Amino acid sequence: SPRNFEILKKNIEINDYANRVDIYQMAISSCNGEAQFNLSGASNLHSFVRSVHSENEINVRTVTLDEFFKDKSGPNFIKMDIEGAEVEALEGMLEILKRRQDVMKILIEVHQMYYSETRDFGKQLERLFGAGFVPKYVVSTGSKYPRFFKDRGYIPVKIYKCGEWTRGLYVNVKQEDVIEAMGPGHAEEFPLPVRSLLKRPGRLWNRAVSTPRIVRAIMLERI
Repeated sequence: SPRNFEILKKNIEINDYANRVDIYQMAISSCNGEAQFNLSGASNLHSFVRSVHSENEINVRTVTLDEFFKDKSGPNFIKMDIEGAEVEALEGMLEILKRRQDVMKILIEVHQMYYSETRDFGKQLERLFGAGFVPKYVVSTGSKYPRFFKDRGYIPVKIYKCGEWTRGLYVNVKQEDVIEAMGPGHAEEFPLPVRSLLKRPGRLWNRAVSTPRIVRAIMLERI
């Protein structure tokens, strides 16, 4: 997003981080080239996947993580919040996993609503587990006790507020359960926070919302 990139540059300048941070205006994907990118009115909802938030489109440069790090050291930590494009980003990091056998952490905000048979996030998780990664943390969304986790005997080690929502932090979740939690069929209904109801009075008639997204984020780790 050109606008987000300008904000990032200004942020680095204001905080005097220019000598510590390198920035690149490109998109991480499964191939090198160009792709159509959907821009939203909200700065955090731009996406390769067209959604109700999409307003217009631009062409952007795409690069794989393998290509990006071809002549660079690292990475030892990767953080993704890219509105469903995590599937393609992970698909484009085969060589990194072979080249780096030391400690690496990957923190991903997940977007089950954008996954499908052709955009299979579970397949990417299986590949990462096969490369030595394990699920360190799983963060729930909406409900701190999703039925899926409760039925399998998982109890959050920490419950915390995140803006309007209360989330649960889970550890020692089995790999197969992490993969299943990313799939379809986990509709969860939870009450809306008071602040959300006040901002959207139309929801007062239905004070709960149903979502297929029971996981907000996961941290994978290879040690």
